[in-house]
Amino acid sequence: MRRVAETESAIWESDVIQPALDAGKRPDEILGAEFGDRFAETSERALMGMYHLRQGQAWTVNLID
Repeated sequence: MRRVAETESAIWESDVIQPALDAGKRPDEILGAEFGDRFAETSERALMGMYHLRQGQAWTVNLID
């Protein structure tokens, strides 16, 4: 989970924050709650999807073994 959070933070910095700052936006213009909420929802769905995939794989291994 630490790695997921660190990777997500690094992507946010390189792909959202830094380009916006380079374009002259102020920090309060970048960190809008609406975008952050949508990003969080997408991240949570992706994380749960990865978990369920691994869960299914683990259960399948148990059945085969």
